[in-house]
Amino acid sequence: MRERPVRPRIWKPVIKFGVNDTDRKYVYGFTALCFIVPFFLNLSVFRIPLPLPMALLGLAVSIGFFNYVSKGRRPRWLQNRVKGLVEDIKYRSRRVRRSLPRDEVKRATNWITDASQEEIVYFLTTGETI
Repeated sequence: MRERPVRPRIWKPVIKFGVNDTDRKYVYGFTALCFIVPFFLNLSVFRIPLPLPMALLGLAVSIGFFNYVSKGRRPRWLQNRVKGLVEDIKYRSRRVRRSLPRDEVKRATNWITDASQEEIVYFLTTGETI
């Protein structure tokens, strides 16, 4: 038997119709939802039942959405974008921002308790330490 070529980069996702194999479950789920809801609600327009046209429209919309999200962007772009928006909403309501690594270094010294009155006034007016 002759040797067969091995697919290079086998760890890369399989893409069909522009949709990654990890995103197909969402396409299938949205398409099924677009079919099931009009079916159970018995929706029709001009006596034409809507489940099949809605399912096809849902399929086209979901494939278009995942093509838009994945083309020309880094992997996991959508997940990171959604996570960032959720964190922004979560911390926007607070007056205190999240701590940064450089804040931990600043907390090592208790300059506000050890400072004199004029050092505190200088800091409050200029924003710098002496």
